[in-house]
Parts: sequence; C-alpha cells; structure tokens
Amino acid sequence: MSTQEIPAAPQDTARKTAVHFIGEATLIDPDFTLVPGLKWRENAVKGKADMFYSVSGRVPFNGTLLPVTVNVPAVNENGEVVQLGVESGEGAPTMVSDFQPESALKFHKEGDQVVFDEHIVTEGGAEFNPAFGVKHLVFRNGKTLKLGGLRITEPHFVKAHDGGQKRVAEGWAASYEVVRERATASGPVAALTLNAGVRQAARATKAAVPAAEPIRL
Repeated sequence: MSTQEIPAAPQDTARKTAVHFIGEATLIDPDFTLVPGLKWRENAVKGKADMFYSVSGRVPFNGTLLPVTVNVPAVNENGEVVQLGVESGEGAPTMVSDFQPESALKFHKEGDQVVFDEHIVTEGGAEFNPAFGVKHLVFRNGKTLKLGGLRITEPHFVKAHDGGQKRVAEGWAASYEVVRERATASGPVAALTLNAGVRQAARATKAAVPAAEPIRL
C-alpha cells in the first residue's frame, strides 16, 4: 500500500520550529494515544469531531536514541475518526486514559466503567458523542510507524515520571507507513469503534447508556 501523507494541524507547532532534518526514521518502542484537538469543544458545538494521534517513540539522533513526539490528524475528509493502522485486530482498539488533558470532558470511574459528568449539546440540539472529548490509549500489535521527511525541534529536557529529567524533542513528518518486521500497511484504514466500557452519567433528561454498548467514534 502507498505511504500516508500527514497534513498540517493546529497542534503541529514542530512544523514551524523544527531545526534538525532526520529524514526517514522508524519509531522504536512507540506509544500511541488518541487525543481531543485544541479546539475540540468549539467544534463539538458545531457537531464536528476534532481529534489527533499523539505518536511517541525513540529515533536515532547524534549517536543516541532520542524520544520524539509527532502528531497525526485522526479525522478524515468525511468527519470520521479513523484508525491509525497500528491497532490490534482483536477486541477494543482503545480505552479511556486515566490521565486526561485539562480540556477533556469531565468524567469519573465506577469500577471498570467511565461515567461522564458533563455533556455537550450541538447547535442542532443533538448530544455530542462523549467519546470524542477524552484521551484514549491505543492498543497496538507489534506495529510501529516509519516516518518520512521527519524534522525535529532542538532537543530539550523535561521532567520524567521518576522525578528526574529526560531529553526529548517534538517532531513533524510529511508521511508515515505502518510497519512490522516483515510487512507493511498504511493508514488510516477503518472507522474506529470504542468498546471500552463507557457509559454516560444518568440524567433526568436521558437514561444512562449500558456499558456493553459500543460507542462509535
């Protein structure tokens, strides 16, 4: 399959500030998350999804393996949130993360269920799908991304989870391919279904959605 181009997005600040050209690089030990965009609440009122994939992994740089993060838009021209192409083939491809950006839809957990504490109503009066307003972890099955035309910002230090510091960089790539050791595929490839035990908080105006009901993203 052909390489997937990566269009510009509002959160691609690295596109303007990149100073090092890496070229082609395959991410090592990658992590993938599906995240609401910078203006997702504004777009939600209009009934539009606004999400992107935050893709993190290590790439060779000056004799070391440097952690780099690249953003990939997750919404296609039809307004559908689509898979990146790394997702596991069995079961739910995502689950709601315990660590959310400040702008995410507010929720709490009851056991293995996510209960939304707020909702957004669109200009047309419909309720906006809450799955579009939260950060998801993406499960992968031995797959990673081979980035093309990768550029990165000047590496800098940030606080690590262990309290120390780690050297990182932001990146922008012109294209990507989903790769395995001996096979490749390109994405996005399909509409994404969330089956992560998500339901809405019960309200007087609407009953709670059963946890077993899939939410279409």
